[in-house]
Amino acid sequence: MKKIYLFLTALLLTVAAGAQTFKDWTSTNGGTNNSTSQNSYTVGVVAGCAFTFDWSVSSESNYDWLIITLDGTQILKKSGTANGTYTHEFSESGVYTFVAQYTKDGSGSSGSDQAKITNATITIPETNTGKKGDVDGDGSIDVADVTEVVNIILNPDSDDDDNTTVTPGTPSVTVGTAIDLGLSVKWASCNVGATAPEEYGGYYAWGETEEKSDYDWDTYKYCNGTYDTMTKYCTSSSYGTVDNKTTLEASDDVASVKWGGNWRMPTTEEQQELINKCTWTWTTLNGVNGYRVTGPNGNSIFLPAAGYRSGTGAYGQGSYGFCWSSSLFSYYSYSACSLYFYSGGYDWYYYGRYYGHTVRPVSE
Repeated sequence: MKKIYLFLTALLLTVAAGAQTFKDWTSTNGGTNNSTSQNSYTVGVVAGCAFTFDWSVSSESNYDWLIITLDGTQILKKSGTANGTYTHEFSESGVYTFVAQYTKDGSGSSGSDQAKITNATITIPETNTGKKGDVDGDGSIDVADVTEVVNIILNPDSDDDDNTTVTPGTPSVTVGTAIDLGLSVKWASCNVGATAPEEYGGYYAWGETEEKSDYDWDTYKYCNGTYDTMTKYCTSSSYGTVDNKTTLEASDDVASVKWGGNWRMPTTEEQQELINKCTWTWTTLNGVNGYRVTGPNGNSIFLPAAGYRSGTGAYGQGSYGFCWSSSLFSYYSYSACSLYFYSGGYDWYYYGRYYGHTVRPVSE
């Protein structure tokens, strides 16, 4: 509460003069293969505010990407030589985070091999007093306006004039379409965090429901910093506290948490069914490598080769794909089962739970 209050105080009192501007960003990983450089912008806003920035990228087309997300949902993905201006107008009050990433694969470089964000600015809508930032409409911009914003964000139902429910930190999420492949479950048309089949979407450690900047045992939610100190989902005392849980609970299932309804992460058995009963064709969709997976009934989905995240880097994008299942690899409790694929084949295997893999949900 205090941190949000202080942040919004600085925001509103700065914006009162017109707008709040942010520092420009230029990626710093040019020439470094299998790497990611990123910058984030966290903004506290009231409904009607707009966040605008100029973007540019000069890279190896279809391999090295400028990717921009809003609260984990991808809003822009560009490669090659391109530039433009992006504006997002907020329909609900809240605290939002934009992340800009420049991700490089394992091959060469082109152009200046960098991405840039410039002229990032928050603008405040005019109120009935004609003053920007005058949230309560009393003709002046002061701490009372900050208090009003905090109340809107933290107590969304307290304003009788606004029936919109605002949940701070909950992004606007694109939910995929359920595709019937003729299997025991329906498969989503895109990954969690994506808006189209070819988009990579978010990367999540197994059992975690938010992305992060560093994927390691030190940052993993369900251990005490090492592979043999698991605090949940453990079948052997050699690897931590035994609870014999082998399938993710709904609260730890990012598909259930982000998409709701009947959506969830697939089990290893359901991924095995996808492997055994479907035809897999390595192809490209809108310049993105991956597999077209066609079911017994002729319907298909596309799985992008999104690679994975480890530490602070991204690896194998465009060459490999990894999609978590909800199943623990119980023999080694520090591992979980994940579908993996590349141009030469596809199967499932077990990986350390701290790795950042993508998630392709299923529904009944």
